[in-house]
Amino acid sequence: MLRPLTFLAAVGLALTGCDASDAETDTPAPPAVAAFVLDTDAFPSDGARVASGAHFINAAARVGIVSTVVGLHLVLPGAATEAVTADSPTVTAGVWMWEATTAVNGTPIDLALEGTPEGSSIDWRLVVTGPEGDPFTYYTATTGLDGETGTWRLFAPDADGPVLTASFDVRDLDDRELTFRVPAGRDHGGSSVRYATDGDERTFDWTDQPTGDRALIVWDDATRAGSITADTYYGGDRACWDEDLDDVACD
Repeated sequence: MLRPLTFLAAVGLALTGCDASDAETDTPAPPAVAAFVLDTDAFPSDGARVASGAHFINAAARVGIVSTVVGLHLVLPGAATEAVTADSPTVTAGVWMWEATTAVNGTPIDLALEGTPEGSSIDWRLVVTGPEGDPFTYYTATTGLDGETGTWRLFAPDADGPVLTASFDVRDLDDRELTFRVPAGRDHGGSSVRYATDGDERTFDWTDQPTGDRALIVWDDATRAGSITADTYYGGDRACWDEDLDDVACD
């Protein structure tokens, strides 16, 4: 028997190769895959930071914490949404339904995405049915008609209530904004991270709870030069690094 988190991880691996086809013009747009993305690729693994300056290392450590707290939950929902919407939907009594089946270790896994239009918005529910045959609501969402603005709530089989929530506006990938929040009662409950793009500039604004510590990390996606301004680092002053990740004076 697969444990809940192991099962979800296996589903993610099975979905990696799935491609979505273009939606029909009269079909509501599902939640955008970009609504489930926190891009921190500019910060490599610990082993790659050895030759870096202290400012980059401190920023990377904080990003690493968030990648554990938040990023772990973001591995699957975008892939599942892309996989289940690869085929055309059906509509019954005003409810749109996408369905797909994938295999995990030879066991069929069913995915179902329901979209219910409500005026100028759409309510969504993604249901996963695993080897034991019990349907599980993986996420719920409310989006605009384009699927690129809105909110979502993500669930886990072994947890009561949502494990992560978000609000997002990803209409322009060069100018997008997502805010992820950890619900009360979880590890780091009440913490939040705002991730935004402005051309090549990336902003990562993390507030950790229950300490209330805040870290604002800004970097250039092309050069990787950036800065950190944190309550508990460098006296709270802005600290910068260059494209070689070495400490430099801030402009």
